[in-house]
Amino acid sequence: MSEFQRVKAAIDAGLGYLEGLIQIKTWSFSADLCSVDRKIFSSIPENKHTHNPEIFTHFIALDLLGNQFSNLALLELKLSLVPSPLSTINYFVDASVPDFPDDADTTALGYTSLLKANFVKREDVMPMAQELFDNVNSNGLVKIYFKDSEKHRREMICPITCSNVLRLSYLLGLEGKLEKTENYVFNWLASGDYKKGSLYYPGGYPFLYFCSTFAMANSKVQDRFRPVLLSALENSLEDCKLPLDYALTLLALENLGCHDHSDAISRELLQHQEPDGSWPPDAVWGNTHGVFYGGKAVSTIFILGALSSYMTYF
Repeated sequence: MSEFQRVKAAIDAGLGYLEGLIQIKTWSFSADLCSVDRKIFSSIPENKHTHNPEIFTHFIALDLLGNQFSNLALLELKLSLVPSPLSTINYFVDASVPDFPDDADTTALGYTSLLKANFVKREDVMPMAQELFDNVNSNGLVKIYFKDSEKHRREMICPITCSNVLRLSYLLGLEGKLEKTENYVFNWLASGDYKKGSLYYPGGYPFLYFCSTFAMANSKVQDRFRPVLLSALENSLEDCKLPLDYALTLLALENLGCHDHSDAISRELLQHQEPDGSWPPDAVWGNTHGVFYGGKAVSTIFILGALSSYMTYF
């Protein structure tokens, strides 16, 4: 079997696993396990993060695999994910979960994926996007939570949230409104601060990936971000330990048009696929107390996204 055939077979098996989950229950991609280790995940009774379905992972799936899913799976996602009416979006399906108001991260990623899938129209998104881009602190940086959040959350910022908002702004042609936010993200990258992780995203790999999603939007931002991102990714390769580390790195490299390490990383990822088509549970985000939230669906979605991106290299 050729390399192309091996990767395609792995992708097909992984998609079969995910689509099987969709058939079993709604919101089946939700992060349903937690860990303080990333190697050992479990379910904790009454944990609001793992026992309340969340929307965020489903937007990740639509973003990374929207052109891979069957028509039936896409219909299920469309019916579940498009807000009615269009408005800001909460991480959780139940927006009344205590202490978690609607946030810019989910809202930006959500509308980016919905626009890519042609589930919503640009003109319909513009009023909500304006609210998102206006949700800044006194320094002009996009805030995580919207204005109705509790006082201690109102001024929180995150470079990954900013990256997702910047990506949407470039998609809509409104990046000029977020110059200060873009400068903040670039400085976070260039200074190496990304290595320490951010508020809800431990470690540097998530930032490098999400930053890469807008870094090729046009020649200006490409000239600024791409060289620094590539250097950071090259330096981070030797620190990859788990499949999800490799997947986020491969996604970022492919986004930047760099294929130097694609073959080696894809072979590494294929080694860890399980018989049911999934990959072992892992997490990309967590809370501020060192707890990760993830699961098999989370890791499988990101890894399939990386392998699918790699397939365009053939």
